[in-house]
Amino acid sequence: MTTTRLRLSDGTILAALALAAHYFPTPTPDDQTAAGFTHASFFLGGHYTAWSTWPDLPHTEKQRIAAVLAAAPEELATAAVFTRRARNLLKDPGDHPFRLAGNDPDKADAAIGMLGGDPLGYVDRLLDRLRRDHRRRRPQDVAQPGQYLTKTHYASGHGLVQGRTTIPLAAAPAPPAEHPHVNTVPRTEHIRIDTDALLKIAADIDTRYPQGDAYLHRVLHGLLKQVNTKDSISVSEAIRLMSGPMEIFNAPTGTGKSVFVRVAASWFALNKMRVALVMPNVDATLSTAWDIIGDLQHLAEIYKLDDAPTCTPLMSPNGLFDRAIKAVARIEGTLLEQPPKTLWRLDQLSYGCALDHLTEVAHPIPRGRETCRSLTPLPPAKGPARACPWMPSACDKYTQPRQACTAAVVVTNHHNFMVGRFHLDVTLDGTPTADLSIAEFLLRGFHTVMIDEVDQFQSTALDMCASELVLDTRRNTNPPPLRALDADAARLPIESQKDLCPTISHVRYLAEFLLSSICSNEINLRYYQGQNPATDRANTSTGWHLAHGRDRRLIMLLFPDANITDERDVPAELFTTLNTLWPAHPGADDDGPHDNAPPLPSALVPVRTALARLLAPRGEDLLTQVKIELGDILQPVIADAHDRSEAIELLIVRAWLHELDNALGSLRNKAAQLRSVGLQSARQVAERLESSIGGTILPHGMLGKAIVGYRVTGLDDANKNAELTVQYITGDPHTYTAQLGSIVALALAGTERPVIGLSATAYFPQAVREHIHSTVKWWMTDAEPDTIRARRQLITDAVTNQAITISGLPQAHKRRALIALGEQLYDNEIHDELARITARDPDRARAAVVVNSYEHCRYIAMGIHGAGKYTGGLCVASPPDADRRDKLPALPPGVTELTPEEFEAFPQRGTILVVPMARIARGLNIVVGTKSAITPVYLCTRPLALMTDPPEMYASINAAGINTINAAQDPLPVLHAARQAAWERLGMIMRSAPGFVAAAPELQEEIVAGMVIDMIQLAGRARRGGTNMTLHLVDHAFHEDSWQADLGNILRRMHAKWHPAQRRQMNAIYREALGAFMAYAGIDTTRD
Repeated sequence: MTTTRLRLSDGTILAALALAAHYFPTPTPDDQTAAGFTHASFFLGGHYTAWSTWPDLPHTEKQRIAAVLAAAPEELATAAVFTRRARNLLKDPGDHPFRLAGNDPDKADAAIGMLGGDPLGYVDRLLDRLRRDHRRRRPQDVAQPGQYLTKTHYASGHGLVQGRTTIPLAAAPAPPAEHPHVNTVPRTEHIRIDTDALLKIAADIDTRYPQGDAYLHRVLHGLLKQVNTKDSISVSEAIRLMSGPMEIFNAPTGTGKSVFVRVAASWFALNKMRVALVMPNVDATLSTAWDIIGDLQHLAEIYKLDDAPTCTPLMSPNGLFDRAIKAVARIEGTLLEQPPKTLWRLDQLSYGCALDHLTEVAHPIPRGRETCRSLTPLPPAKGPARACPWMPSACDKYTQPRQACTAAVVVTNHHNFMVGRFHLDVTLDGTPTADLSIAEFLLRGFHTVMIDEVDQFQSTALDMCASELVLDTRRNTNPPPLRALDADAARLPIESQKDLCPTISHVRYLAEFLLSSICSNEINLRYYQGQNPATDRANTSTGWHLAHGRDRRLIMLLFPDANITDERDVPAELFTTLNTLWPAHPGADDDGPHDNAPPLPSALVPVRTALARLLAPRGEDLLTQVKIELGDILQPVIADAHDRSEAIELLIVRAWLHELDNALGSLRNKAAQLRSVGLQSARQVAERLESSIGGTILPHGMLGKAIVGYRVTGLDDANKNAELTVQYITGDPHTYTAQLGSIVALALAGTERPVIGLSATAYFPQAVREHIHSTVKWWMTDAEPDTIRARRQLITDAVTNQAITISGLPQAHKRRALIALGEQLYDNEIHDELARITARDPDRARAAVVVNSYEHCRYIAMGIHGAGKYTGGLCVASPPDADRRDKLPALPPGVTELTPEEFEAFPQRGTILVVPMARIARGLNIVVGTKSAITPVYLCTRPLALMTDPPEMYASINAAGINTINAAQDPLPVLHAARQAAWERLGMIMRSAPGFVAAAPELQEEIVAGMVIDMIQLAGRARRGGTNMTLHLVDHAFHEDSWQADLGNILRRMHAKWHPAQRRQMNAIYREALGAFMAYAGIDTTRD
């Protein structure tokens, strides 16, 4: 008997209802038990931390729940969508063992199950069926000898180019007998790393080096004897890693965390276990892998191992060539003169393509975009695209993935772990599979994952929550995804075409009409700061624009009697009133929790009707007509003609972007359907609209929906270059990071894993980007006395005799101010300070001058170079890309440029390094021997995040929700409160006055908390090896007391808000560093 294929959405709806019936049974008036739709959708959202039962569930039950979560289309995590789909499914339930509760199917909010008392067994049967009916993507066939077309690519001056590849019989390698095997490692509840064994391995590795250069045992012993723990066993006995939520290891910079990770990697390998190390970037990945490869080879020799364990870096193959070119460009001398480490790094980055000499093409295929998986049979032959025959077994581009399948230690980077794909087809637990991600590969195949700089990992995750999709373009490139999908509509199944066509057509209309109107100057997306007029009145701004981003200015125009200024927040009721102006969108979910709106002023009621006509034109261009109509409506409200014209534009832009938000939301909710139709164009749209971080595991953050931004570029030649892009920010990077070993690992790998995160700054409650919402299990107190000092540094202008302020100045004035600051700072401070240090400790007589950008580096370097006492030794940071360097102001003669990869050579090149904060705060070892080569650090611009940047905004919003979570037996009220808090934070951000000084106090504190994190990390560069340092706060913006927004006042407010447990934890972790900053604010932390 043939069984009908079970739709994925139907199967996961039924499974979620069965879970709800088991864990959250709801009695009905007729004494039956129902499963609520909202409780069922909870299981598909991944926010199990709100459920107090979750941590104590048996592991098998967690696996079952996570399997349903992993299978579910992400749109079902929204209760409103789940409810609609469940009602439609159960109106005619057929063989399904559920029926709608109540008498009105259109209002049902629960279903009554007929499961025979075994709902969990029913879930297991459903999952088995879904696995059969929806198998993972199978490996691609390898190209056999013959002729093929390559994929098309755009080449400047040539247009779209496609080549022809001929694979001769004699040249093609034999296909491999089988794909590399990847097997899921059985779960271990805990892994115990014996401390004595760890120290012995460190001592044995030390024998690699001359006696005076050995340091691993000494550093590791010094770290472990000072580490405190919340575990029941002492660190002097063992370090015990537990499967489940991330465990944090917090210790100051330079105390040996990287040594611990390095030695632990060898411990795992020698104990027949596999470990994945996740480093901040590619350079750290290569350096760490190089060290561990040498360690394992050395240990294999001294332990006389027959089967030596191996280690490999694992990077995206698509970026190897560009990195190889950059690496070669930095080499001085010939290749034969390079040390072994440099040659090894080049070997890891370099490869050739066997198809090059077999392909005829008008323009070479760009490196990194080779036709590895897109060899299409040359017509009249037919068939799907094939893979290059050299790819599985012989191509150097894929050497790292091949080696990773058997290596004991794999080292990758943050970005690759989060969004990277495993580019080889594999046999996964006995089944050939082609859609493995790097995260799944590592969580399945390795006993433990160790993440260095875990707070930076979370910060990167926030940035990676943003995905982009080109909505429309006038460039002569491949058609944008939506246009390509529309062209493929005839190939869709009839039901899919009927369901998708209205949404796709509406999005296309909104996007294409918007871009055309912008190109013809009928609509402008201007930049607004607060309630002031647009700062770029002539053109559309190329920055990101949110539908609600101009609300403050619009409220000021529509409600002049409210007296909105930049020094006060907009009353919440005015935002609510403004929202009532927008036409209702049929079938759309609520935008979020709002209070009942007050009555709309009668003069503004016709505005809503006019905007509704604009959005539903029925084939007519009504833009001009609606503008005239709105002008007539607003004339009694806004007397000034210019202001009225501006208000009309703002109303139209807000309505249009709001409608586009909703249309894209509808399309995003159909992402799983887009994937299932099997078209490349549909899959491309789905991938661009889905969250990059966590995928379907945590599809939404605390807000419950995405933040959407739009950008228009290419208007300098609009006919040829104009392009409209949408940026989607969604997902839950905070929960993703904290639950990597639990919820995420269960969904991706089917089991919990030990995951340890290491950092110097993983705990800081108000730092919304960096604070990890998990337990600090191990910590080393920053207790070295007098090793860090924070000092006010007053530098005055030689002409005006006023203190020099950089942050907050208009951009046009910063050049002169930075040059003046550099000149006065060198003559009055740096010159004499370096002279004093030279007399005392010449190895540390170097200074770092820190600003916010490469451009600022150039200006302050001009000032230092022009100082009266300057004699030389100035090094300036420059971007690694030559194109970016060429656009920067020229440097004075005799100044040395250093790219980030060359910073570690700074002690041999000069005495003053001018560098952006983002490039020096983390991951650099600027040392002489094992001690920092830098003593004073001069922070010349106040480093502040901008709440107008979508990732910064999203970090604040999501953290506000998470901070309210206090798990309960019923998670729904907990998540409702969290969502309410997230929406309130969004409202605060939108209402808050622009600029740091007048921003809401909570936002100021979050920004300063992130700044303090950066300063602690920055100070760590100069404290490496136990050295002391002084952090000079030079920018007068640090100290200027405007509206109590100076650093001292904000630090005092933050300290007052910490509850006693937080104060104790902060003091236990950051004692010296925290004491230095709090002493700057006049606070004695020894009393905490």
